[in-house]
Amino acid sequence: MTPDLRAAVNGIGLGDEQIRTMRLSEPTPVAGATAGEPHESWHSAYIDGATEVGVWESTPGRWSGAKEGISEMMHLLSGRVTITDEDGTAHELGAGTMFILLDGWRGQWEVHETVRKVYAIWPTR
Repeated sequence: MTPDLRAAVNGIGLGDEQIRTMRLSEPTPVAGATAGEPHESWHSAYIDGATEVGVWESTPGRWSGAKEGISEMMHLLSGRVTITDEDGTAHELGAGTMFILLDGWRGQWEVHETVRKVYAIWPTR
C-alpha cells in the first residue's frame, strides 16, 4: 500500500488530482455487455468485509446492472453516462454528479464517454 493510500485508509484522504490519476487495475471486459466493448478497472481503497470504497472506471458501452443486498453511492469525476431504471426512466449524468442506487435497483448503464467515479458500497441486509 502506498503511503498516500495508507493515509487515506487512516482517515486523512486523497487529493482530487491523486484520485483522478491513480493507477487502477488492468482493464477487464464488462460482463454481459450489450453494446460496444466496455472495459472496467478499479482500485479498492477500503474494504472491511461489509463496506467497500474505491475508484472505478469504464470505457464506453452498455450493460444491465442490479443492486441486490447492497446500495451504492457514486460521484462521477469525469465522463458521461445514461443510467436507465427498469421502468424506463433515464438519468443523464456527467462529471460532478453524485447519485445513489439503492438495494433493489435494476436497469441499464450506457457509458458515452469514459467514466471515472468514486464509490462507496454497503450491505443492506
